[in-house]
Amino acid sequence: MFRRRVTAPRRRHGSPLPSKPEAKAGPQTYIPQRLRLAYLAELAEAFQPMPEVRVTWAEIDGYAVLSVEPVERAGRTVTIGCSYERGHWRFCDAVTKEVIRPTSEVIAAANAVRWVVCRPPEKQVAKG
Repeated sequence: MFRRRVTAPRRRHGSPLPSKPEAKAGPQTYIPQRLRLAYLAELAEAFQPMPEVRVTWAEIDGYAVLSVEPVERAGRTVTIGCSYERGHWRFCDAVTKEVIRPTSEVIAAANAVRWVVCRPPEKQVAKG
């Protein structure tokens, strides 16, 4: 006679139910990738007035990164990623995970990377 209405279970605040693997592991912080891309795009634009470096987009472990290399001569290539730690975004070396600068300091980060990429190789002094 009476039909029971079936609805999906709801959580507080309207958030969807977690997937089964996430439910087992506990809540995890979701980090939106669009912010990572926006910060890296802003950094790539900061390199445009610097003709001595070339910037290319790449991917490491599914994350977008910038590869910065010198144009004129052989030198060090730096791969820059963007990490989210303790509630803040930071530019970091994607290989060594060393923090370069906070994302709020785009020009300073670009200059720091340019200095590393374009500095002349250190001369080895022979010990005698």
